[in-house]
Amino acid sequence: MKIAIVGKNGFGGREHTIADTIHRQNPRTELFLFPGNGGTVELGENLAADSITSIVDECKRREIDLLIGGPEADLDEGLADLSRSKGITTFGPSQAGARLESEKLFTKEVMEIFKVPTASYQFFPYSEISQIPSFLNERGFPAVIKANGLAAGKGVLVLKGEEGDFAAAEKFVADLGSGAYGGSGRSGVLVEKFLAGEEASLFYLVNSNNDILIPMSSARDHKRAYDGDRGPNTGGMGAFSENPLLDDQRVTEITQTIARPVVEGLKRLGIPYIGVLYVGLMLEDEKSSVVEINCRFGDPEIQVLAPRLKSNLQETLCAVAMGENPGPLEWISNQCVGVVLASDGYPGSYERGKLISGLKSLPEELCLFHAGTRRMGEDVYTSGGRVLNLVGTGTDLQQARKKVYDFLDSEKLYFEGMMYRSDIAKGI
Repeated sequence: MKIAIVGKNGFGGREHTIADTIHRQNPRTELFLFPGNGGTVELGENLAADSITSIVDECKRREIDLLIGGPEADLDEGLADLSRSKGITTFGPSQAGARLESEKLFTKEVMEIFKVPTASYQFFPYSEISQIPSFLNERGFPAVIKANGLAAGKGVLVLKGEEGDFAAAEKFVADLGSGAYGGSGRSGVLVEKFLAGEEASLFYLVNSNNDILIPMSSARDHKRAYDGDRGPNTGGMGAFSENPLLDDQRVTEITQTIARPVVEGLKRLGIPYIGVLYVGLMLEDEKSSVVEINCRFGDPEIQVLAPRLKSNLQETLCAVAMGENPGPLEWISNQCVGVVLASDGYPGSYERGKLISGLKSLPEELCLFHAGTRRMGEDVYTSGGRVLNLVGTGTDLQQARKKVYDFLDSEKLYFEGMMYRSDIAKGI
């Protein structure tokens, strides 16, 4: 079988994890990575990723059996639409379906129409975002400011009612107004009510054409840059699975009150959905509310889900993409903890091109997934903000966590400026 994994707008830890899992479970499968990274050369063929059109044409020429869309920006660009128009079986939502992530206002409106619990909000068009600080001054804190467009998880400011919040809000809004965070504020900005509680991540494999809605195991990521959930939002600094707050009963309840209404709502709006539905949740006592909805596997959550997956990922994604229900997924009982190793300065500015040492020193009980890396000859260098994902598995979360941090303490794995949080899954 031939499988293409596309990450034109950011081939990272998520895409490497998908490729690694498919290769491990199906060693005879041919993998084509667009463009791949420093860790994928041993799994398949890294290929240029100049444009969506050239990628799909190359997949057609190579007679690819399944194309898997990775980053949200590729899906928002129309990767899945173009691929399907060329007759390629594709796992990933259409451009219309990807609006769930690329346009937060659209997602809010869908949730309002179909009675999905989420935070109340006020939307400000781009021409009016300068009014946000005065709006917050009148309304008060806590609150959450979100850019409407894609920002790789960084276009969010959480204000908990602490000293300095107003100044932080003024700066964040000014940055959005000047085009920071990838210009994600140019389609407007939302100010949401702050939701208290505990965060959780839940993923579904979906084909709404055939009523397929399969929950994966649960996870939780850590979005803030620094220990104690301090600092700016990032794409994620670590994760763990399972999340003890999401038992089977609660997953069933979330499926019925959140995931199914969203998928069926899209269908009623004329938008079929095939791919991953990621529901970011806030849990407070018995109440479950949506914080965000994304249209792809979470990064770094997939890094702690894939090592626990007993079902065959390749067979499962192929079945869902073709409208065949593979049934419930099977998972090993062990738990996983993953820690992101990032470049100093992330999620702000950082230096690239730092030599990574110790990649071959990894013990068997740990997994290492590459994100922002590139290979030059036999050496691997940093090329992004989030560089590597170190993942440990254990009988419980604390055993898995200890394996990861014991290895990091050994300092065998190193690059100049390497930074990471020391409290991922601590006390869980």
